[in-house]
Amino acid sequence: MPAHFLENAHNVVVSNSYFIDNSQGTSAVTGAGLQVLLDASIPEAAHDSFARYPPSRCHPATRTDYIEEILAWGQRADHTAESRRLLWLKGPAGVGKSAIAQTCAESLGQRLAAAFFFSRPNARDDPNRFFTTIAYQLATNHKPYREILDALLRDNLSLVTKSIHQQFQHLIATPIRQLVEQGFVFEGQIIIIDGLDECQGHDFQRDIVQIIANSLKNSICDYMEITVTRDDDQELRQYLKDGLGEVQLTHSLLSSWLSDDDLEKLVELAAGLFIYAATVLRFIGQPSPSGPEGQLRAVLALYEHTFNGSSPRFNSKHPLSELDTFYTLIMQQIPQEILPVTLKILLATAYFPRYRDVPPAIEIAKVLGLSESQLRNALCQHLQSVLTLVTIKPREGAPELVIRFYHNSFMEFLHDESRSGSLSLFHAVVPLRKDILDWLTLRNKSLQVASRSSEKRAVQSEMYRGAFRCLLRLCISFPIRQDIHTLRSLRDFDYSISWSQGQWYGVDLSLLFANIPKLHRSTIIRPYWSLSQIGRRFLRNTDRLYTLGNGKGKVLVKVEGAKQGSKLELLPRSPMARCIDFFCRLTLLPRPAAVLDTESIYFCSSRLLTYTFGRAFGNQPYSKLYIVRVSESVSRLGTWSRI
Repeated sequence: MPAHFLENAHNVVVSNSYFIDNSQGTSAVTGAGLQVLLDASIPEAAHDSFARYPPSRCHPATRTDYIEEILAWGQRADHTAESRRLLWLKGPAGVGKSAIAQTCAESLGQRLAAAFFFSRPNARDDPNRFFTTIAYQLATNHKPYREILDALLRDNLSLVTKSIHQQFQHLIATPIRQLVEQGFVFEGQIIIIDGLDECQGHDFQRDIVQIIANSLKNSICDYMEITVTRDDDQELRQYLKDGLGEVQLTHSLLSSWLSDDDLEKLVELAAGLFIYAATVLRFIGQPSPSGPEGQLRAVLALYEHTFNGSSPRFNSKHPLSELDTFYTLIMQQIPQEILPVTLKILLATAYFPRYRDVPPAIEIAKVLGLSESQLRNALCQHLQSVLTLVTIKPREGAPELVIRFYHNSFMEFLHDESRSGSLSLFHAVVPLRKDILDWLTLRNKSLQVASRSSEKRAVQSEMYRGAFRCLLRLCISFPIRQDIHTLRSLRDFDYSISWSQGQWYGVDLSLLFANIPKLHRSTIIRPYWSLSQIGRRFLRNTDRLYTLGNGKGKVLVKVEGAKQGSKLELLPRSPMARCIDFFCRLTLLPRPAAVLDTESIYFCSSRLLTYTFGRAFGNQPYSKLYIVRVSESVSRLGTWSRI
């Protein structure tokens, strides 16, 4: 019996981002357990998902050496202990690794067991859904594995919520191990993992590598590197020539519209980056008042700026500096009156909670006060070379209009002010925070009119919670010291309406506390019931409790960590009830189910804090005595800090 899941598997590919493993397959998935698995996976990350259509793939007669070597590696029938079952494909951004992975996935046919294509800007980056997705794809291709996995999940539906190490063991390793014991042999099957560097968190990236490497502990890792050399120019030239030929046919252009010299300049500009060439083709072919000829002239003008030194690049030391210059050209095509709105949409896209694969475009438009036509005008008219709007049909509800980016490098360019300069998303932060706060405030007022009961004002709208979470992330990720309007709005905001029973926001609000200037913390966010004269070291269990807001609209924030983030809870009404609540939390003692009267709270010695509760259930006398050891300095306690 093998000690590790992949011990009898053969051939696994890794590219800077990939891994490729082997297992076997057949058909459709049924079973309640596997439905839970599907709900916990990311179907959009598959090589043939509609969300990735059209996928990036290699142009005919390009990258053939790499593709042939990978396919030949996958066909090896080496079953020794030193079997090479792992392949790592490495190379700089933009050289076509994802296109190679996609082309190999399509070429493998039935030998492809599973594939996962990470993408940060398109929200295919959740490490907690990685192994569940791989397991689901394996189940669709292998009936015996599917039956074992479905039974395991029906017995314990919580398996999909375990850590990634446990997910791997329970969802992949255990079923495979059982099948091997029954005599099944897994060979000739390949798993492709692309873009691992776009997975959330370097720690998760490292853990995924370790989990797979440990399962292949006796295997040798083959290594393949893609370098950028002048040898690639011929492939780039052919790719550009064919693509521009399609533009010529589509627009009925004369053959003289593109000269051989023009083509050579485009090859020089691409500098070995296929992503540059692909973006150029989309840019020239997109609808424009100047037509393809005008778009081509704009790109060729970059050649003069770049190679004749008439215009410096933003950051020539960056490996994608050539692409940065082209992205600058694309953004400069946007009219100045539209550019601020476009930047706000792109920034919201990065920070708004997403529907599975991509951000929900219509929700973003509504929060910003835009119609669908205004959204399309701001994005599609000038940015078709870097993104597209597609309609996705979710499993439940109406179709969703979503934004899909062709490559992560575009949003990375906009996030880095040293590369994008005045076009950086940083310049949209303050206006976007203002727009979201204005929208949330209007929603709050309408909800207050609809319901006067503070206990029942919790907002159930996913759109509201999404906008609120986006606001919190923007206030954490960018400086806020000089943004006086946002600071005042955060002070006056009614957070009790944003409260939703049991709703975790996935945002660590202790980071918000750290980002708020000290002068404003007392009215925006502060530690819950911190004692003014007792050091924080004595209050071990209060470090992760904060009061958010000011006046009647304040709430209690419970911070659980990076995965779950922060949970908002309504504060007890009276100061005495808040005091009791604080000490119950501090000592981890159970709170009384109901407290009608509080008889007293007092300090009885230097080491003991004693408080008693009055009657709680009608005429039945009910009291509890809690004795809490705090510290010797309790007797010197003078005042409580305000909540």
